[in-house]
Amino acid sequence: MRVTGILIVLLYSLWSSASAENAAAPNPPKQLVCSLDLCTLLLKDEAVMKENVEAMRTQLKEIMSRLTVTEHDLESLRKQNKEQNNELEALRSRINTTEKKLGEQQLKKRPSDRTNVAFSASLRSFGSVGPFKEETTLRYSNVFTNIGNGYDTTTGIFTAPVSGVYLFLFYDHALGGQSAYLTLTKNGQRIVTTGHHKNMNEGSNNGANAVTIRLSKGDQMSVRLWGESWVFDDDKNYTTFTGILLFSV
Repeated sequence: MRVTGILIVLLYSLWSSASAENAAAPNPPKQLVCSLDLCTLLLKDEAVMKENVEAMRTQLKEIMSRLTVTEHDLESLRKQNKEQNNELEALRSRINTTEKKLGEQQLKKRPSDRTNVAFSASLRSFGSVGPFKEETTLRYSNVFTNIGNGYDTTTGIFTAPVSGVYLFLFYDHALGGQSAYLTLTKNGQRIVTTGHHKNMNEGSNNGANAVTIRLSKGDQMSVRLWGESWVFDDDKNYTTFTGILLFSV
């Protein structure tokens, strides 16, 4: 207990002395006090921050420079696009003008400028034609149509006045007791044939064939009757030969 009392007295004395000194001394200015290690760390952080700020400023300058270049390129592209649009519009105008002129030329084109070719004729033999010992060209003397004057009644041959694609048709009639074979030829070469055998039990027979063929100007087409064959015709025009130009090439 005595020790405790002594400690209390000593602590009171020290407190009284410190209070008296504090009351007598003026208030000093407050200062930031740090340890050596802490100050060194703060200085290092400040230097790093300055370097980072400077690097960010440099990057910002580069970005602004690139942005300026990009804006310039964009303006150039806009200008080029405008020029291309103007050229495209001019081209469209030229195309429309050309199409209009072509249309006007087609409208002005006279029918006489276009080649039309068509013929059709019958044998008009008033009886049987044949038989012949050899293959013979039939002469269709009764002409219904001969536009383009390609068919010759004296020879029975059609000569193409223009190159093109033609349609040819030929029909025949014969008595049942006779055989009938006919061939369409081009420049003497067989193309298509129609025919039937001799049959005594039939009163009559009919045959027909047709073909679309390309001809050059001057090519000749004819219908030839085979040897030992017969065909029949009269004013009813059973046996006919027809050719039509579908289009020129």
